Amino acid sequence: MGGHTDNTGSGNYELSAADALIVGEAMIARGVPREAISPVGYGPSKPLADNATEASRAANRLTTVRWAQQ
Repeated sequence: MGGHTDNTGSGNYELSAADALIVGEAMIARGVPREAISPVGYGPSKPLADNATEASRAANRLTTVRWAQQ
């Protein structure tokens, strides 16, 4: 899973990593094996929108989960 932020402020990579970790811990609490969780903080490096408006910045503040079959 990946944590993402907009491009404002400092500490975006730390914030995005913390967000991904929180989601990972919630998944572990619900039975997902710890070894299946790989949280990563991307900060503002992979935006979905251009960060030009508050709405586009809000769209860039998210956590994504990628599922892979084993």
